[in-house]
Amino acid sequence: MGTENVLYRILVEKIKNGSLVLPTLPEIALKVRRAADDPNINLHTMSDIISHDPALSLGILKVANSALLGRVIKVETVNQAVTRIGLRQIKSIATAMAIEQVFVSENEVVAMYLKKSWKKRLLRLR
Repeated sequence: MGTENVLYRILVEKIKNGSLVLPTLPEIALKVRRAADDPNINLHTMSDIISHDPALSLGILKVANSALLGRVIKVETVNQAVTRIGLRQIKSIATAMAIEQVFVSENEVVAMYLKKSWKKRLLRLR
C-alpha cells in the first residue's frame, strides 16, 4: 500500500506541474464535437461527456481557470468549467487537445494508437 501511495503522489504532482501528458481520447473529442452541434444539448450533458476523459477534463479546468477568461473565482468541477467556457469554445478546445496529442506525444505507442484512431474515425465521417 505504501508503494501505491508514493506512485499516486508522484503521478498527481507530475500532472499538476505539467510534466506528465495524458493523451486525450479521440473518441471523446468526437463525442464532444457532435454534442456541441446538437441544438438540444445542455451543459450538464456536455460535462458528463467530458468527464469520461481525465486529460480533457483537466484541460477544460485549466482553460476555465486561465487568465484568458479573467475570472477571480476558481473553477473546481468540469460542470463549472463548461458553464464558464461555453459550448462553442468547448468544441474547439476538445478538438485542439485531441489533435495536439497526436503531434506532441513522445511515446511512440501512444502516438501510433492516436493516429490510427483518428484516421479510423475520420474515414467513418466521410
